[in-house]
Amino acid sequence: MNGILSITAPNNQNIDINVIDVFTVDEYANKQYIAYTLFESEKEGLIRVYISILNEQEQTYTLEVIEDKEEEETVIEAFKNMTLEEE
Repeated sequence: MNGILSITAPNNQNIDINVIDVFTVDEYANKQYIAYTLFESEKEGLIRVYISILNEQEQTYTLEVIEDKEEEETVIEAFKNMTLEEE
């Protein structure tokens, strides 16, 4: 799933995000994660990438913050490894 996705933010506002990848991590196989941008530009031409838990309910998507620090670190490391493998 790449491209633009309309999601419901925690404040119930619909926003568009630019999807980089949807993936799973072996240690948390019951969850799907999404890497995305909010079309923001950072200094020196870098783009800020966010990773959240992706929940699909019927035909709508919501994002959930990864609250567990160990899970967050594992997911970020897995995403980094995936992007390095693609290079």
